[in-house]
Amino acid sequence: MPKHLMQVSMEYDGGIVLFDPALFCAFLEKANCTSGNVFELFKTRPDIGDAAISEGAIIPMYPIDEDDYRFIDLGRIPSAVEWAFTHTGFPLKIQSGLLVATDLFSLFGWEHEFFKNYKENFDRKAAVNDMIDVEPGMYSVDISGGRDGGGKIYGLRFNPVSQLKPFGEDVDIDSFDFNI
Repeated sequence: MPKHLMQVSMEYDGGIVLFDPALFCAFLEKANCTSGNVFELFKTRPDIGDAAISEGAIIPMYPIDEDDYRFIDLGRIPSAVEWAFTHTGFPLKIQSGLLVATDLFSLFGWEHEFFKNYKENFDRKAAVNDMIDVEPGMYSVDISGGRDGGGKIYGLRFNPVSQLKPFGEDVDIDSFDFNI
């Protein structure tokens, strides 16, 4: 049965990243970074971090306070949440049929083989990451944030596109605020 709800319990203030595990791991292999501190690579080589975003390999969401968050696929689970914000136009490619959400700090001690085989390793996952099923394809993703009776929630809308719009040409990822 397809999974359209995921829950992430952050261990630290910072953020959350969204990615297709197969695609992001392939991106990191191409960048010759399959272990260690991926976040540091993105800081010291912003061209690689910018390419990861523009190529739809990762969507960084920050700042976000340490807390528990739910993510829902708005195309699969209707929601009556009154959204506090909606940020639009994030490029995303899905190859494996999975989208993972994980605490940003997972990038600090990247476990390449774990994420590369995420579905097989799902039973060993920590509370800082989870997944939903998303049809393979290219998307422009809209991210909404709000609260409902269950706490803090992000709604994800996957808008199919024939070509990814390069990200950052007219907006900087650091200009967004994902705090709820």
